[in-house]
Amino acid sequence: RHLKRSIVGGDYYDSDPRLSWNAEGSTPDYVLEWGGFRITRNANSQEIEKAKKIDSQRKAKINSLIKNMFVPVVKEDGSGFMMAKTEMTRELWKLLVRASPLPPQADAKIPQEVTFYDAVRLCNILSSLQGLTPVYSIDGITNVYQWEQEESYENTEKIQANPSADGYRLPTMKEWFYAAQGGYRKSPYLFSGSDKLDSVAWYSDNCDKYWMPVATKKPNELGLYDMNGNVSEWVWDRASEKERYALGGDTLDSEYEMYVQEELAQKYSYYASYTFGLRFVRNALPSELRSEIAAMEKLNKKKETWVQSYVKGQSLSVTMQEGKTITALKTAITQKLWYYVQGGNPVTEQNVRGDNLPVLLDDMNLAAVFCNTLSQMQGLSPVYTLAKNSDGYTIITAIDKNANGWRLPTKEELLAISQRRSVKRTLVEFAIDGISYDSIYLINTDGETVSAQEYLDYWESDDDYEEYPWYDEVYSTGFRIVRN
Repeated sequence: RHLKRSIVGGDYYDSDPRLSWNAEGSTPDYVLEWGGFRITRNANSQEIEKAKKIDSQRKAKINSLIKNMFVPVVKEDGSGFMMAKTEMTRELWKLLVRASPLPPQADAKIPQEVTFYDAVRLCNILSSLQGLTPVYSIDGITNVYQWEQEESYENTEKIQANPSADGYRLPTMKEWFYAAQGGYRKSPYLFSGSDKLDSVAWYSDNCDKYWMPVATKKPNELGLYDMNGNVSEWVWDRASEKERYALGGDTLDSEYEMYVQEELAQKYSYYASYTFGLRFVRNALPSELRSEIAAMEKLNKKKETWVQSYVKGQSLSVTMQEGKTITALKTAITQKLWYYVQGGNPVTEQNVRGDNLPVLLDDMNLAAVFCNTLSQMQGLSPVYTLAKNSDGYTIITAIDKNANGWRLPTKEELLAISQRRSVKRTLVEFAIDGISYDSIYLINTDGETVSAQEYLDYWESDDDYEEYPWYDEVYSTGFRIVRN
């Protein structure tokens, strides 16, 4: 009877025998074809001291690399986290896993690709080296060298996170998107740091589908590099039973896959590694956030002052036939107003950036979110009750018609507003009488109206497009707001 023995390192049959925790298997001890061997002995005292010196130098090099590597990201509630300016490089990876020699200078700053399991272990290794409490554990064990080395679904499922630990970790999906959008600044850009993707990202159109050195493109408002492109970045969130999210896109992805939107988040198998990397995060100390909190409060005050002035200057009173008076904005919601109220800039295929250009939506529920946010900013009662549906999208579940907050106009109200001389309508706009599809309307500049249900029925039918020429304008749907 022969025993099973571990065999490591890969051989000439292996396609990618990289230095990795995963290059390990087992085989009967009588097999000769694949197994070579090397020999070891116990070290003497001089050799041990030499090894300690080498390890001390390794730790010093790691400390040097991460000393100025992190920037504070303040959340709106005053808490926050520290996020690495760049994706983990090959140089740092080799130091963390004690690999040698270090990569040549040309490759040192290229991001290292890793699996989700490896990403979690690397977080704990860096935490231990820095004297911090590791975040992740399996069966209560935080020492990753005592974990099962096999990267299996079962082992990955055992990983638990301690959110209060001060060690390094993966960001959550919400943290990653918040940072990619500039944190509390809530950037209006389509991509992380710019509307021009080439200036901030390596992706399929501007490189040979191979990773590039980090921090060679422009950073975003927080000083974070490569939040778009280069390698996709693992986050902690589970996407499905055997999938995790990796965000930001990589050098194989197109421009469309780079938009900074949660709805476009990509999910991948937990054991994928090619084009996947990580960006270290840890919980921030209060002292690390003070200056950013002060800057956030100053910016929020500036935004609120501008919004109050803009809304007051754009408001007009409209009296309906039954004698009821409403307050309405003269123009559709602009991108600058959206940015100052909601933050960011919703993306549709037809959307073009410009402060005074209208916000174009393909989802009326996003307009309801905007209305509630503006109402709360002005101390008014929100009109809409919102919730997430089974697909994770925000939807309206109820309308409080007696609330004094901002809302979308009814069909009758939008048509009445359109008759005012001071109002210029240049695009299809939303109107809403209720939450069912046959009570939601799209109204063009000529006053022609179609319900959302009729519009959906049209696209699902074989009707001749020429009979409904203006339906194509629906791709560019704006909205204006009113209040009681």
